[in-house]
Amino acid sequence: MVDKFARGVAVISILLTFGTFGWDHFRGPDLSASPGKYVYLQGWPRIGIPMGFFNGGAKGAIINTGALTLDDGANKFNFKLTLFSSSTDKWTIKSGSAIPEDAPHLVET
Repeated sequence: MVDKFARGVAVISILLTFGTFGWDHFRGPDLSASPGKYVYLQGWPRIGIPMGFFNGGAKGAIINTGALTLDDGANKFNFKLTLFSSSTDKWTIKSGSAIPEDAPHLVET
């Protein structure tokens, strides 16, 4: 009786081990983006939107291009994102307005 119980526990533990290994190593990236509280505007076409990214997956991912769609219900505006700033520290506040510093261009493929 004890031998069957021990074998059952061993089989369950092996299944859980393989399940957690697969969950931790074979899942791809699962990226979520969340916009910040403020939007920085600097003439046309400079719009700064601070974004937070979270990867809930098991593998890393690199974001190298993007698109923004603004929809007010009647109109849709599509923007191809070609500039990036690594943080909101790249925007300086002068005389009450946010001024972006030079940001490198993304390479288009």
